[in-house]
Formats: sequence, C-alpha cells, structure tokens
Amino acid sequence: MNTSIQKPEERAVARGILWKLAAELFHYPSKDAMHTLSDDSLWNAALVAAGNLNYDETRRKAAEARVEFKLNDARSIEHHYINTFGHSVRAAAPLYDTEWGIQEGLLAPHMIADVAAFYRAHGVETGPGGERADHLAVECEFLHFLAFKEAHALTTDRPPLAETCADATKKFLAEHVARFAPAFARKLPSAGNAGPYVAFGEFLRAFVLAECQSLGVRSGEEELPQRALSFEDENPCISCSLNKEPDTHP
Repeated sequence: MNTSIQKPEERAVARGILWKLAAELFHYPSKDAMHTLSDDSLWNAALVAAGNLNYDETRRKAAEARVEFKLNDARSIEHHYINTFGHSVRAAAPLYDTEWGIQEGLLAPHMIADVAAFYRAHGVETGPGGERADHLAVECEFLHFLAFKEAHALTTDRPPLAETCADATKKFLAEHVARFAPAFARKLPSAGNAGPYVAFGEFLRAFVLAECQSLGVRSGEEELPQRALSFEDENPCISCSLNKEPDTHP
C-alpha cells in the first residue's frame, strides 16, 4: 500500500529523486553512469518516491525499466545507446530538446543559449565538457536540482525562495522537458534496436505526465515533429555541467 506524503518539502525530495533517475537513464552510459544505475539505492529510492507521490503508473514503469536494465550489461546498454542515438543530434529519436518541434527560421544554437541562460538564472553555471545544455539528461538533472533546492528552501523556512523554485520548475517543465518527452518516448520503439531504452522512455513519459498533472502543467503532443534539417551548422561546443551546489540565496 502506498503511503501518500503531504509535506511539500517531502514531495519535492521525492520528485527530485525521480528526476535524478530519469537523468541517469539518458546520460551516455559511461562507467560512472553505469555504476550509479547498478547500485540498487537509486532504483529503490525512486520506487518509494513514486509510491509516496501516488504516481502509480510511474512506479510501475520504473519497475519495468529496472528489470530491463538488469537484463543488459554495460556493453549491451552502450551498444543500444549508440545504435539508437548515435554520435550526432540527428538521431531517429533525438535526445536534444531543440531538435523537436522548432519552427522554421529559429536557430537551434540561439535556443540552446536560452536554455543555458535559464540555468544560470537559477544558480547553475554552464561550462565546457559534458552534454549540450538542451540534452534530455541535462534538463532532467536541472529539474532534479530545482526540486532539491525547493526542498532545502522549505526546510530552512524560506517561502519566497521555495516559490521561486516551484515557479521555475513549472516553467521549465512546460517549455522544455514536457514539451518533447512524450513524442520522444513514443518514437523510441521505432527508432531501431533501442533495447532497454524503450522501457526507459516509458518510465520517462509516465513520470512527465504525472508531474504535469500534479503541477498543473500542460504536456506536449506525442505527434510533435522533429526539427527540419536546415543550413545551420550544429554547434557541438555548447555544453552544460550541473555540478554546482544549490544556491540557497534568493
């Protein structure tokens, strides 16, 4: 039986744990990422968090994703990642926010810079190394950061800062992750030999939809098209690192 949690700081922590799992699932399966996912701690915490939030479908899909992860070793997961997402942004199911539903005439590099500016406005600095700022895993990591920052503000009796974090979460979710995650997850089964990433995508979709319903945010369409290829060059140098500790100053 699920035990619903009512304290806002506890709900924020639970949401942060689930965003952390989403981020780890879609990072490149490096040695560090595989070490994190191979440890049962994050999976166990995510299952408890989903249950406590009454995100029943999210909990079920997280359990299925865990089974799929356990059925594959590190080499297999890396193979599926490369096969599905490749080494380019122009994959069958792109991991990049700005590759989905962007209107003609809008330059992706400018939009990536806008995402990075959003991070900076909330205490996170972008820097060299790692994925681009609009990578799905980075955006999920940012929502994890905001959730824990909100929880810290609530536990230290700083309502204005908590409200700022909550508002930023809703805005970023609506304009970025929730905008393209449903279409991304729907595309994965037909994206090639995606293997466990199909189950990972189902978990992501279930969680994003639960978050949208809980926070009053509209989710994107599953039929959202990918951005048409244009003359602009890709900019692989724009990246983001979310290693900075939460800024607890309003």
